[in-house]
Amino acid sequence: KLVLKIFRPFANGFERELKALNFIDKRTEFIIPQIVEIGNFQEFDYLVTTQISGEQMVREKWLGLDEKKQIHFLQKLASGLKQIHSLN
Repeated sequence: KLVLKIFRPFANGFERELKALNFIDKRTEFIIPQIVEIGNFQEFDYLVTTQISGEQMVREKWLGLDEKKQIHFLQKLASGLKQIHSLN
């Protein structure tokens, strides 16, 4: 499955996301979308990436987890963020 993200003209979201994906690719344990295509159509930048499997961690789902699973999730998130912050 693929994801199409369309970015507003004159905003820096496209460049920021592209730089972030390229920067952390293969440098952390996070599974991140792979870039399939980038382009511009009528002044709108777009990015096509692979879709990551899984579910969004919404509030209702979070509150439904037992404390042990919440702690495990937060430890994995903290570990990945620590990896990202250590990159130069």
